[in-house]
Amino acid sequence: MSTQKMPVDRPKVKLEFFFDCLSPFSYMAHAVLARYCGPDGPWRDRVELELRPCLLAGLMSQTGNLPPMARPWSTAMAKFHRQDFERNKKLFNIESMLSMPSNFFGPEGPMDKSGLSRDFRLMRLLTSIHATQSELPPGTLYSATSLAFQLLWRREDARDQHGNVLLTTDVLRDLCEQSGMSREISMAYVEGINSPPVKSMLLNSVGEAVDRGAFGAPTIFCSRHIDEEEAIFFGSDRFEQLSFTYSLPWYGPDPHRSNYLPSKI
Repeated sequence: MSTQKMPVDRPKVKLEFFFDCLSPFSYMAHAVLARYCGPDGPWRDRVELELRPCLLAGLMSQTGNLPPMARPWSTAMAKFHRQDFERNKKLFNIESMLSMPSNFFGPEGPMDKSGLSRDFRLMRLLTSIHATQSELPPGTLYSATSLAFQLLWRREDARDQHGNVLLTTDVLRDLCEQSGMSREISMAYVEGINSPPVKSMLLNSVGEAVDRGAFGAPTIFCSRHIDEEEAIFFGSDRFEQLSFTYSLPWYGPDPHRSNYLPSKI
């Protein structure tokens, strides 16, 4: 893999990643960013990554967007979506990714509050960590985010015999502890996720994202200069376009996979 050195006077690209861990495409995009912006990633010295926990349900509600399975043509696209999901797992080199949790929606549909899509505690927890990350060990938000994605999309042991992911207080506390927090601090964060300030922070994140042009998750905002219009990228399949826009190296969704041929665009 060839390396491209960044000119000394070129500022880093500021990349804000608005995501919801319940979104499978947010998981795919996060996998790419973890590889490219990590310690041995090709963007490590060229991109300043900021994780921005958000709420997919809030983005869609405020913009009138609908989830794919709730659109009138969803039945006609079922075969495509099934094949597309399997192809993406291979393309993104995340073949151990699990299917959608059985309780993604409740028995009564997308608005059923018993479903994960209406359970906002996990994203409130990450929002609270984001807001106070300067008080926590470096990398806590990154670790907590990675663990949250794994909980929903990778861990078979996190699902019951019916394929449901159960978000209990113990599960959320363990996630915090595995991120590097003490048990006492972990409990404080979990106990605070239903507080008005934390709820407001998550809603404010949604409002900010919508005001800037977001309508779903993941949404990425990029800029290099303070006086330039920021660029917006939606979904997990716009990284090649992002790389082209900012003259960043691109080696496919997994830059460490040797059999990928870089695009000639």
